[in-house]
Amino acid sequence: MGDSIIFRACRAWLNSDDGWDGFLKTVGSGYPQNMATILEDCWAFRNGYYWLDGSTTALENGNGFKMGGSALRDEAHNFSLVRCLSFRNKAKGFDQNNNAGSMYLYNCTSHSNGDYDYGLNSSGITYAAGAVLVIKNCISLGAKGVTIRTGTAVSNTNNSFVKSTSSINYISLDSTGVTAMRNLNGSLPAINYMQLQTAPRPK
Repeated sequence: MGDSIIFRACRAWLNSDDGWDGFLKTVGSGYPQNMATILEDCWAFRNGYYWLDGSTTALENGNGFKMGGSALRDEAHNFSLVRCLSFRNKAKGFDQNNNAGSMYLYNCTSHSNGDYDYGLNSSGITYAAGAVLVIKNCISLGAKGVTIRTGTAVSNTNNSFVKSTSSINYISLDSTGVTAMRNLNGSLPAINYMQLQTAPRPK
């Protein structure tokens, strides 16, 4: 899809495979190197299911945001996600998928995905020189939890990862309205789903 592409306020849902797929395919005689993709304020939900009846098969992966990957596990797709929301996908909410490049996740939210809410611990990868993983101000709420690699190239700060299916810290866990029409200014519909509480909690 090209290099240095920015998607803003886009939704991907009920795709039979993944919502957003950054896997690098062969181009000409080789793979593209160090592509950069940025997603801001984007949502991915209910991917991995057939849109007509909600059925699924083993061939339908169902990750929300798949940030890269390649056949030999050594290609770099530098991926940035800012204020993105991933929920109720068949597989992972945010998936490294053996991406060998840098990945940046800022203020992202993941809820109730079938697999890890954040799956950022792939193995057998030959990382590009200088590749980093930065996860900051992100939250998750789901039964499977998260898996995130450790090391000097990883920055994992100010995050809240709760392995549970419920919480009183959010205004609503009801996703009704996520497919509603956009606002007149083109922004996504304003909903309370997975918005953090600002009022004091009852004691």
